[in-house]
Amino acid sequence: MAKLTKNQALDKLDKAIRKVAEAGLKRIDVNLPKLKASAKKLAEQLKANESPDLIDTQVRHLKLQMRGVSEGTTLLDEAVRRLKEFEKDEELFELLADEMTEAMGYATRPLEGARKELANAKKLLDQAVKAGEQHAGDSKQAREEWAEAVAEVDRLIAGCTKEIKAWEAWDKAAADAVAKRDKKALAQLQKAKPASASLDAVAKQPAGMAFKAFEKEFKTDTLDKDLREEIKRDRAESIGPWFRSQQAAKKKAEIEARVAARKVEPRDAAKALAVLGLPATVKAKVQAALDGLEAALGKTLEAIARACKVSLSAADAVAKLKKAGVI
Repeated sequence: MAKLTKNQALDKLDKAIRKVAEAGLKRIDVNLPKLKASAKKLAEQLKANESPDLIDTQVRHLKLQMRGVSEGTTLLDEAVRRLKEFEKDEELFELLADEMTEAMGYATRPLEGARKELANAKKLLDQAVKAGEQHAGDSKQAREEWAEAVAEVDRLIAGCTKEIKAWEAWDKAAADAVAKRDKKALAQLQKAKPASASLDAVAKQPAGMAFKAFEKEFKTDTLDKDLREEIKRDRAESIGPWFRSQQAAKKKAEIEARVAARKVEPRDAAKALAVLGLPATVKAKVQAALDGLEAALGKTLEAIARACKVSLSAADAVAKLKKAGVI
């Protein structure tokens, strides 16, 4: 059997290896720079603890670049395998030892580099998986704590609604006591303030502060998308009721100051004596009647007038005092 010439051996080697090697190198040349850039970006996102959605998108991008590089390494692996098969042929190796050595380096150097970058990319993907698990855990905890935060806000809002009604009723009762000139009832009311735990708590929290404790603990843009939407919706729904609760807290403070300032003003007994035609000797009794309960005023003045032998009915006494502006 005739021996191969070197040109024939080169042609045989070229046919077996060139196309597959060049195809592999082309895929690596095109995709490896993209893989490196994508891996760098993912590493930065993981370090910055970016949102799961952003990381997930970058992971998909990196996998796409890895696929192209992996296809290239597969082709180069095949080229190396074929080259090693040729090396087993002593006749061919003797003719093409230098060329085969050069070709092996030509194929293995980029192959090793590509494998290294793929290994690094795989590590980043593993880190992304762990980050995703951590995000899932954080989101679960955040969901529980957000529910607690919303429940607390709802509790405060409901508490404010209930408490301000009690304060409004207290204000009305104090006004009624003054109108009736009931000093005792007014004093008792001024000492017995309604409950105000919710109103006081809301008064200390400026608008937007209700969920600050949660926001301090969790970076909301790294949470699950559905939870972020839930948070956005809950915050929007709470703005109106929370504002009204803060207004109620301000109203409570106004009521508290108003009731504290309420008092039963003394009436002009001297003017009342002149209007009713009663002697100065009963001024103290008239003063006591004027400062007493409104419901008993007419009857008390009628009794005082009778004792003074002055004709005066309860209705006439009240009418005259009203007309004169004494009451």
